Amino acid sequence: MGAKKKIWFWVIVTLQVIFVLKMVHDTYFNDRWATRYNVRSRETVVKNINYALESNDFSGTALVIRNHKVLLHKGYGQQNASRKNGVDTLYNIASIEKSMTSVMVAKLIQEGKLDYATKLAEFYPSIPNAKNITIRNMLTMTSGLEAASDPEKTLSEKALANYYAKHVVVDPRKGWDYDAINFHLLAGIITQLTHESYSASFNTLVNLKNQVNVMVMPDFSNPQVAVSYHKNGQPFANPRYVYRNEIGTGSFL
Repeated sequence: MGAKKKIWFWVIVTLQVIFVLKMVHDTYFNDRWATRYNVRSRETVVKNINYALESNDFSGTALVIRNHKVLLHKGYGQQNASRKNGVDTLYNIASIEKSMTSVMVAKLIQEGKLDYATKLAEFYPSIPNAKNITIRNMLTMTSGLEAASDPEKTLSEKALANYYAKHVVVDPRKGWDYDAINFHLLAGIITQLTHESYSASFNTLVNLKNQVNVMVMPDFSNPQVAVSYHKNGQPFANPRYVYRNEIGTGSFL
């Protein structure tokens, strides 16, 4: 190799080494700065959320996740008169359960076992006008169905759906009308198609990896269950059958 070629060779090698060292330097310090910034940013976000919840007297358990990482998981307020809410406190989710029922119906439709246009008559033919009421009507509460009464004792899931199938008033002219009977019957349809209980159907259709921890009310013996109170400080409690008979509409913790 000639003298000039050797010089250019070492010049190129030197430039490459400088370039690599510059990249390493920038990456190292950028990562350190980003880490410090992210830590500060995270602390600020958590502090602001915590302040907002506490200053507004939030009562419950907060779980805040950003970029798949838990920022905040903390209980606020009282679980009962003598115990504060924690990350393991259980709450009755009430009508939020209706959204779970809707997702289960959607999964059955996705699997080809049901359709939004499927008639109620396929499952409960004795209900008046059932041949004109669709699954979509029930999900959107435009079925015209109204419960004539509610059971006053605990019923099995099948018996509960059958009860409402017999104790129903139908008015096709009603248009939209909120009535839980739609979701009681949808829960009955789900269990007919899955041949499982409602909670087992939820685990089969939606909760495949058990990422959501649910249990059916009432499990009042569980010390983690939050207690509701009247304004006078007395615990609020419906008869147990009321909770048990909310399958599909509000029976989950």
